[in-house]
Amino acid sequence: IDDVYGEIADFIADQVLPTYGKAIYADLRGVIDVKGKGGHVRRLRVMHRLDAGATHEVVEQALESGSAEMKVAAMECLRGSLDHVSYLLGQTVAKSKEVRRAAFEGIAELDNDEVVEALKKALSGVDVDLAVGPASRSSSGQLLDFILKEGQRQLDELFTTKAKAKLDTQLGRFLKFLTCFTSRTDKNSEAFLIASFQRRDELQALKGNQSGQDIVRRIAGLLVGNNSKPGQKLLVDAHATFEPDLLNLALLAAARTRKPKDLYDLFSPYLLAQPAKKKGRDPVGEKRELVRNVLHLLAKGRRYYYGGRQGNFGEYGNDLHYDEWIDEVSLDPRWLDAAIETEDLETVIALARPKHKGAISFLKATVDAGLNEKANNFDNRLAGVLDAMNRIDHPDVVECYLAALEKAGKGTSQRYYYAYWLLRLIPDLPKKAAPQIEALLPSLNEKVIDEVIPYLEQLKAK
Repeated sequence: IDDVYGEIADFIADQVLPTYGKAIYADLRGVIDVKGKGGHVRRLRVMHRLDAGATHEVVEQALESGSAEMKVAAMECLRGSLDHVSYLLGQTVAKSKEVRRAAFEGIAELDNDEVVEALKKALSGVDVDLAVGPASRSSSGQLLDFILKEGQRQLDELFTTKAKAKLDTQLGRFLKFLTCFTSRTDKNSEAFLIASFQRRDELQALKGNQSGQDIVRRIAGLLVGNNSKPGQKLLVDAHATFEPDLLNLALLAAARTRKPKDLYDLFSPYLLAQPAKKKGRDPVGEKRELVRNVLHLLAKGRRYYYGGRQGNFGEYGNDLHYDEWIDEVSLDPRWLDAAIETEDLETVIALARPKHKGAISFLKATVDAGLNEKANNFDNRLAGVLDAMNRIDHPDVVECYLAALEKAGKGTSQRYYYAYWLLRLIPDLPKKAAPQIEALLPSLNEKVIDEVIPYLEQLKAK
């Protein structure tokens, strides 16, 4: 819990120690230092998670005389506590930005006049980036009325401001402010977002460090993230007019609201389009790539995040992301046919399914071609192809795997690296492959053999 690598220490504190339950509480309590940092902050969080009542005294000590980090952790423990609302409100004006952030997070779920006024003041002032996330989670009708009026005021102001420097500030502020609408599904919030998106031509004409296009993209993400039926229909209906950075959201909206057949009919032309061969920007190629990326995620049942790493918008807001529904999306089988037609290997891998003759032939031909390539081209793409073959119960998967392993395992140091990707597939192969891999071992390089054995044991134990 005191590990110098924060990721390891956080994992221990969040995932491992709580599984021991209250049996470890006394050990944590005996060494915690409220003036400490790092591991002591983690101890407080684990203690509160194990027994909030018994930890109350330590939380009070941390609030009174703890380090700045411990005060933040203590306020996290007080989140939503009516008994401590006065203290939390007082900390919303503390000097430390992290303390103010924790205080706003602590009052987010509380609905009383003082809390609403504190959030309104922050949303109108310099702490807007700290308040938008908590404000988005507030159930206060009074605060929602303020958010709607303030949002409309800021939007209208964008179109009347002439001074470039002032407009740039307003664009950035409104972009942050929109986070207040994260997860809001009420009709008034939906109407505001739709009306704002319908002014996208005007917004896209606004330029600055944060542009009007950034705002349009954020609004579109909110309409999809909030599962707005009319909002998503608006996105799908207008997809042909979009720049590449909006097309992915239109595709997600269509995947969520349209039948698989309609989804293919609307968006397959982007996948089938041929990128331009000339130099310079290629919108056709960009749109094709975006459709491919979203299609791969939909096909693999992976979660799709909007706005960078897990939808992270920096320090001013909740994540906008799409997760619960993504596994339920069905794709028209014609997507796979289109991928084979265009020889799009990555998409074929993502969409391949059992007993599809075209996919079976295409994947086998790809492996054969890869095995005939020179060493410097023998890369981990083959592992991806073999993985897909195994997933769809390809009749030749064991034969192809053995050929690939033999080539990688006998080669140069370059191939040792590629063998690593192949070895990870062994436990998922059909069990009949185990004796054949074992028979191949004497012909492989010793370094590769040492790596094969643990994976082979997993396969034999299936």
